[in-house]
Amino acid sequence: MVQGYKDNATVTFKPKAAVNYEIRVAVKDANGKIERKDMTLVVKKPLANTSKLNLDTIKLGEKVKVRCFAQNGETPYTFSVQYKKSTAEKWVNLAVNSTNNIFVLKPTSATTYDIRVTAKSPDGQVAKKTLTLTVTK
Repeated sequence: MVQGYKDNATVTFKPKAAVNYEIRVAVKDANGKIERKDMTLVVKKPLANTSKLNLDTIKLGEKVKVRCFAQNGETPYTFSVQYKKSTAEKWVNLAVNSTNNIFVLKPTSATTYDIRVTAKSPDGQVAKKTLTLTVTK
């Protein structure tokens, strides 16, 4: 039991695992009459973005593969990939809401790049991950 009969109509429950919880709500009126309602709370593992680069360092003129992966959540996943020089403010789209999971990037400068992968699942979960690529001369 989380809470006995009280005037408070709010109960806080923090699930400890990604499983189904059977919940019973019972309400007692001033005359002692009890009404019950049973519900199931489904707790899922959060979407995890496990994307990675095939190389962390490349030479100018070479290409890097951005390998987009996710786990948990519903499938099929969609991926958006953006990149920018680490010193820049503006992100450039490489892919937006694609069901593909491998993208190729050929940087134009010898510097460090941030590559952001956003994974989305049909159940509305979103997980972002930022990767770092170093491009040398």
